[in-house]
Amino acid sequence: MNKKTIVNCIVVLAVLIGGNVAVSYIRAGYEMGAVVPPESDLADASLNLGSWVGKDLPEDPRLRQILRAKSGVDRVYQNPKKGDVLVHAVWTDDYIRLHFPQQCYRESGWEMTDSKTIEVEQANGNSFPAKICNFVQDGKQIQVLYWFQLGEHVFLDRMQHRL
Repeated sequence: MNKKTIVNCIVVLAVLIGGNVAVSYIRAGYEMGAVVPPESDLADASLNLGSWVGKDLPEDPRLRQILRAKSGVDRVYQNPKKGDVLVHAVWTDDYIRLHFPQQCYRESGWEMTDSKTIEVEQANGNSFPAKICNFVQDGKQIQVLYWFQLGEHVFLDRMQHRL
């Protein structure tokens, strides 16, 4: 072997070892933990929220499969003076593959026009962060309120999810 071939072999070997170390490091950041199911079924949420009246909708089995949902609820709450609010809530124990609305709606032909982070106040006085995204498509406008929660940890984007 000539000197150039030996150097090339050493470089290839170094790249392979470096790649193996990098993959091992990345995998270590995604160790599977345990997900605790909600204490009550999401479908048990009240159909009456103040002046809003809820009506269950059929679930989309394709969406539930994509999300690997263990349980969930699809419902519309109606208030004659304020319009309709569609609720889609699921829980899953597959927290590696999350489905963020920005991706889902964009892939369905919606264009995001704005987003902002807000604080949602709970009845007990506590609050948690959530995000509102505005989308438009064919003259229609919608707002999507979402958050992801793992135990006491709430996150709104992929970077927070990784942390």
